[in-house]
Amino acid sequence: MFSQSREFSVSLPVTITQRNGSCVASISADDLSFVDNGNALPIMRLTSAKQAPVRYVVLIDTSGSMRLNEKMLSSTLAMIADFIVSDLRPDKDQAAVITFGEDPALLQPFTSDPTLLRKALTSVHTFRGGTALYETVVNAARYAAGENKRGDPFRLIEILISDGSDNASRYSRDVGTAMAAWHGATVYGIRLSTSEPGYKEARTMGEIAEATGGEFFRIASGKDLARALDTIRQARDCSFLVEYSPPKLEAAKTYKVRIEASAHPEWKIVAPREYLVPKIERFKQKK
Repeated sequence: MFSQSREFSVSLPVTITQRNGSCVASISADDLSFVDNGNALPIMRLTSAKQAPVRYVVLIDTSGSMRLNEKMLSSTLAMIADFIVSDLRPDKDQAAVITFGEDPALLQPFTSDPTLLRKALTSVHTFRGGTALYETVVNAARYAAGENKRGDPFRLIEILISDGSDNASRYSRDVGTAMAAWHGATVYGIRLSTSEPGYKEARTMGEIAEATGGEFFRIASGKDLARALDTIRQARDCSFLVEYSPPKLEAAKTYKVRIEASAHPEWKIVAPREYLVPKIERFKQKK
């Protein structure tokens, strides 16, 4: 996620837990080391998810290949609606709903209204056409960034429900996920058991999630989905936004990142592997 005040900076999400999965009680920027393209850089600011607003974007694949999932998808979306409505903090967090086949459609713009969110998440019925999965992941992140008019840090969580196929994106998987990471998106992939068998597609969703610091779930029952949503909630509660100022940013260049806590081997750190600076960004470099 790019922000610019007096100096430009990059803000990336990171989840930090104990090895048993519980949140770390106290963390400061001094506990972490940050490496960007081989350069060790100081952390300017470390913001807890409890302080930052959260933006959920639910991405629902409505391409023709998802037709077999229609019945299970309906119950899945009802549970996700309950999760999001109960999870949103009033006057702080918001959620949006996007459906996609070959093109994304904004079914519900960002809101905290539970009635509007439930209506959007229970009105998905049409399944046809191809799938632009990678492109939708990027466009959802762009949409969230564009709605952040004040430029304040926020935690962006994409819940992606798909069978994992893509036959219509302009971007490759790696380019798409790296661009989404630039906008601060963490992707949690959900693949329903009613999808046609597809090892490649399942692996694709897993790689999208892992590359952005998220997780992939295969769902066969309501219990599976409940566990997945609990995992997303726990990761959100244990997450931080790491803000730093790189010496230089070049458009259309990929930056590999690594966050470590060498003094705390008992911590588990999950973060994006890399981000790609879009060509449309322009930067005023520091002198």
